[in-house]
Amino acid sequence: MCGIVGILNIGGQSVRLSEIERMRDSLAHRGPNAAGAVCDKGRVGLGHRRLAIFDLSDAGVQPMISPDSYHIIIFNGEIYNWPEIRKFLKNRKWSSRTDTETILHAYKERGIECLRLFNGMFAFAVWDKCKKRLILVRDRIGIKPLYYGMHKGRLYFGSETKAFFAAGFPKIPDYEAIYDFVRRGLIDHDNKTFFKGIVSLEAAHYLIIDADGSQSNRCYWDLAKIVLGSSEISMRDAIQEYKKLLKDSIRLCMRSDVPVGLFFKRRSGFFHPCLRYR
Repeated sequence: MCGIVGILNIGGQSVRLSEIERMRDSLAHRGPNAAGAVCDKGRVGLGHRRLAIFDLSDAGVQPMISPDSYHIIIFNGEIYNWPEIRKFLKNRKWSSRTDTETILHAYKERGIECLRLFNGMFAFAVWDKCKKRLILVRDRIGIKPLYYGMHKGRLYFGSETKAFFAAGFPKIPDYEAIYDFVRRGLIDHDNKTFFKGIVSLEAAHYLIIDADGSQSNRCYWDLAKIVLGSSEISMRDAIQEYKKLLKDSIRLCMRSDVPVGLFFKRRSGFFHPCLRYR
């Protein structure tokens, strides 16, 4: 896992690099391999802690800036099908073997529609200098966390809420959310956190924040619609399709430039021998 953090100045104080570095380093446990931070003229600051999976060289260090300097990305997660995606993109001058660079060029070429290409778990932010907008994105089922909140004309975001407080975001408990967890065992049932003013970006959503402060929060994938729109198949065909998808999923997940391990819970049911066999 990596850690991403950032601040967008909409009408408050200019963003300082030292703030981003404090936010970033509060998440040092998420990425021991490298740390980076950038500020764009006080308008936006982005920070990253890296846990390297692909291309262990410095070519994979983030924040990653496009060759024309118009786009900057910070990314947490893994895009399993990044080699296949590269075959569909016009860019042929790759400077790294990373899924991060693949996302960056996919966005430059296809805009927000690039999300349809990604098979994986991810949370990332793109600063688009051309359109003067920040885009926050979370994967389809919310495996990777991403939180955001507004305070005094600035939008803060990060992989964990603790990063916000490193930059002076007020730490005010949300007792209603805490009660739901302590008394009812509810957590992640909505986008609330234990702190007022900080919410999680919902799974399968992207948030666009423009320079004037206008926001657009949209869903880009809906499983219910996919299921309702699918045709019925026989049990036999369903089993064969399941085997095919499982095999392909394992193949993609085994891609790595570091050693790969497989962990199981003691009571993991049929998935344990099934995955080992595959």
